[in-house]
Amino acid sequence: MKWLLRGLFAMEVAYFLIYGPHIFATKVDQNISPKGYYRLEYLKPGFPYLLSITKQIPMIVRLYDNRSGKLLGESDIVDMNGNGEIFWASTDDPNIQIGMDIVFPASPEPE
Repeated sequence: MKWLLRGLFAMEVAYFLIYGPHIFATKVDQNISPKGYYRLEYLKPGFPYLLSITKQIPMIVRLYDNRSGKLLGESDIVDMNGNGEIFWASTDDPNIQIGMDIVFPASPEPE
């Protein structure tokens, strides 16, 4: 029984360490697409983000449908230092790209 409790505790700690930065993230900024269809939210990872010392500006980016508020995607924790230029979806490239590290599949904004 003691080993089972220790195993459950270890699983809870692992879950907290993996998902904690996303659960406790705080919104710091947002961008809305030119036609208002998409919204990007930038979140600072919450405790316990143990690898933050390896990134100068650690950030999580979430993509929403701006009209309905539905979450369309969420990035891993990435370094946004010099890496934040936004390329909105177009007919030439049906993706929303933020810097070099984040790409969300999307469709061009409707007319």
